[in-house]
Amino acid sequence: MMRPVYAYVCESGFQHAHPIAAMLRVLDAPVFTTGPRISERLGQQTEVIRCRREDLPEAIAARKVDVLLSTSQGLAPVWLRARRPGLKVVFLGHGESDKTHGHGPRPRPSWHANPVNRQFDLMLIASHRHFEQASNERKELVGSLKHDLYVHGGLGERRPEPDWVLWAPGWGRHCGVEHWLDSAVTACAEMGLRLVIHFHPMSYQVDLNAVHRAFSAVLAHRHVRVARCLQILDLMSRCSVMLADVSSANYDWLFFDRPMIFTDHPGLRFPAEKTLFDIDHHVRDAAALAAALQDSMKRPERNSLKRRQALSERYFQPDGHAAERCLEATERWWGERWSSAC
Repeated sequence: MMRPVYAYVCESGFQHAHPIAAMLRVLDAPVFTTGPRISERLGQQTEVIRCRREDLPEAIAARKVDVLLSTSQGLAPVWLRARRPGLKVVFLGHGESDKTHGHGPRPRPSWHANPVNRQFDLMLIASHRHFEQASNERKELVGSLKHDLYVHGGLGERRPEPDWVLWAPGWGRHCGVEHWLDSAVTACAEMGLRLVIHFHPMSYQVDLNAVHRAFSAVLAHRHVRVARCLQILDLMSRCSVMLADVSSANYDWLFFDRPMIFTDHPGLRFPAEKTLFDIDHHVRDAAALAAALQDSMKRPERNSLKRRQALSERYFQPDGHAAERCLEATERWWGERWSSAC
């Protein structure tokens, strides 16, 4: 049996790139993308085909792709197959956060309930929780591709900057920058700490006021920075403490077993979204934030056991080999189910 022709597809947001970056270690294949910055970054690892969104089905068909590994729920598999009947579209799970009611002011089901999920021929999922919630029965639990990047990049061996505080807020109603920016800037200044803010890529589309305020703080305060990087793990490896809410970045930070401070605010109104808040500092006002920063710097090991337990309960086999399991599952489905039906 001949091996299928593989390719990847991702949209322009950096949140879509890391699963592909991890998979390229075990499966070199071309990447279709609509994003110029992703094209530039991933182009250093493999062939990248950048095209307009509306041209993707034609471009995929022209390369005679059999199996398309996708990181996007915004590119419907039915549409991607329009010029290539029989194309198998596999979803590489990412961004598996604790958000339960969407990002807007009106509650709505989170990503795991998106109807497009049922169009994927296979879903490869990182966490136990999202595996249980996924309505598509064509699914396999493979573990975290981002943890693969952590392991094979040697990120856990890097020593952090002792005075760097990372703030990785969620986006939409989860973004706490409007509520917490002044307090975070003041608390870090008083302790001689550098505050590094890394917005979710979607914030640059929907949280413009928060982004503008953050850049204004950069101009007004020498200890404040805004970072924007393809792989947030690289930035995390340099930071000693993280300010958190309900972003999937929380679980990335657990790889490093360093202090977390959960900054509560009115946008986080669903208790089910705060499942991690009990493992480390949980603050609701400026005084509590300052105290939590002081404690985190003095006693970084204080809640280590809770953090490590949360990580072990979250992901299937965090061993650095999720990419191998993704490829094995895909080839098994091709050999046992898909190729005979083509």
